Amino acid sequence: MGIQMIQSISEIAVNDPTALSKVVNRNAVTIAANSSTKSSELLALFTNIILQINNDVDNRNIEECIKDIMIVFKYIENEDAFQNFYWRLLAERLVYERSVSIDYEQMMITELQKKCAQIYTSKLQKMIENFNSKEKLMEEYQQHCKSQQSICYGMREKENVLCKSYTFSPKNIVSVDLSIMVLATNLWPFSIVSDFDLPLGLSSSVDNFIQFYYHRHSKQKLIWLYQYSRGELHAYFTRSTYILQASVYEIAILLLYNDSLEWTIQQICKKTRIRTDILIEVLYILITSDVLTCLQINKEDLRETNLQMEHIIRLNDDFTSDKICINLNKPLKTINKDTIKPIEKLPDGDYKFSTQAAIVRIMKNRKTLTQACLIQEVIDQLNNKITTDINLIEQSIEYLINKEYLKHNADDDNVLEYLP
Repeated sequence: MGIQMIQSISEIAVNDPTALSKVVNRNAVTIAANSSTKSSELLALFTNIILQINNDVDNRNIEECIKDIMIVFKYIENEDAFQNFYWRLLAERLVYERSVSIDYEQMMITELQKKCAQIYTSKLQKMIENFNSKEKLMEEYQQHCKSQQSICYGMREKENVLCKSYTFSPKNIVSVDLSIMVLATNLWPFSIVSDFDLPLGLSSSVDNFIQFYYHRHSKQKLIWLYQYSRGELHAYFTRSTYILQASVYEIAILLLYNDSLEWTIQQICKKTRIRTDILIEVLYILITSDVLTCLQINKEDLRETNLQMEHIIRLNDDFTSDKICINLNKPLKTINKDTIKPIEKLPDGDYKFSTQAAIVRIMKNRKTLTQACLIQEVIDQLNNKITTDINLIEQSIEYLINKEYLKHNADDDNVLEYLP
């Protein structure tokens, strides 16, 4: 629909080169949202849908969708806002393993690079490389575990011992399949929430990995983002055995029920040290999923705001499900509410990607220019998209010189040369 509209307008607006840009950036949707970045956000969200698993688009059509996305992207005025939204959504796809294919992720980044130059996509490219490095890291860790005669393998955090004397498997963990991503802090949009106490079996496995990692990278520091961690539990408290796919917070809570079938919320909070607002939301998910019950509130009357610290949360002995594998790992509002948010006005520093990309495009084409001419060409190229700042352009030129995209002419310091 959007592509057809662009093609239709392009046929009747040959005398107005800005017509398509106006349609894409100033329309009923952007006016209603009162946001200068709404088109950038919507295009990034549409791209996210196409590049996610279960997108109802066959592989042959994904390539066509990427081509269509790039047609619209050509007319997006705020490329930096798109990059910001796209960066956050790419991070979610990779960390939550929702990407339809790394090959298609790479294809999209390559198309953006063709349009905007490498400097625009460098962070996105490094994220892909960082994500792909986990396989080598886990292979090395598996070898480390084998050398210690440990059973530590696999691609997810799972608990595999089947021991029916426990409610959840297992209380005394013999083996944990562990998969860990080590992400560079400066590349990813994730923030630290708060620490909490891992269950003993999980914490010993994490400690083992920490020792392994620091032995190889003694100058680096690991900061754990437990809010993005997940795993599986085998549940034995009913006639049927269930596999519960759960967040690490849910795992920590459910394993408490190996020791007692009832806990107050205050006791759970003290045992796990999960931040109170996160704990309430996680308990609400577990109660509405019928795994746990609140003795003071009927399920029909349950609201997150109704849960009080003195309320007793009991394991639901009557739990049943038509599914053997049950997904309890739902997105948490308290954690994800700031993951993607509208950007009404980006400060000048956030236009650096568009500015740097414009400089690279111009110099790649012209090869040699005086700095004054380059600044003027950047202003002319970006004038319809952003408010240009000469200081920002000059800073971007110096940055690109330091990164060896450009250099000063040996005979004339005012002349810049492109470095292929």
